Amino acid sequence: MNRLTVMLLVLVGSLTLSGVAVAEEAISTDSVAVTQAAEALLEAYNAGDAKMFSGFFVAESSVFGPDGGPRYGQSPVQVAAEFEAAKYDLKWRHLEVKVYGSSAVTTGYCAGRVRLPDGTMQSVTWRTSLVWVKQGNGWKVAHNHVSALFPDLQDKSS
Repeated sequence: MNRLTVMLLVLVGSLTLSGVAVAEEAISTDSVAVTQAAEALLEAYNAGDAKMFSGFFVAESSVFGPDGGPRYGQSPVQVAAEFEAAKYDLKWRHLEVKVYGSSAVTTGYCAGRVRLPDGTMQSVTWRTSLVWVKQGNGWKVAHNHVSALFPDLQDKSS
C-alpha cells in the first residue's frame, strides 16, 4: 500500500473509533441521568410527595401494580390517595439501567418497609421495571411494573 492509502485508513479508523466513543459517552451520560431520576423518584415516593412523584411520569403512563390486578393509568389524585393510605421506606437494590437511544429500562428491587393504614409495618421486596422516555432534557416514566418477590425464591442477581 502506498503511504496515502495507509494515512487515509488510519484517519477513517480514528474517526470511526471517536464516533463510537462519543456514542458510548452519550449512553453513559444518559445512564447516569436515568439512575439519578430513578433514585429521586423513590425519594419522592418515600417522602409521600405526590406532586413530585407524579412529575416523574408522562401524562399517559400505565402501571401494573403489586396487587397483581389489571393495568391502570396513574393520576396525581390516585397517587395522593395512596400516600394518604400508607407510608413507605424503600431503597433500591440491584438497580440496573439500559439505555436505548431516547428510551431506557430500569430493573431492580424496591425493598424496605411499608406502614399500612392500620399502623401495621410490613416488610416488602418488589421487583420493579420502569420504562423511561427522554423528554427534553429529562427522563419520564411511561410504564411502571411492580410485583412481589416471592420469599421462597432466591434472588439470583447477586
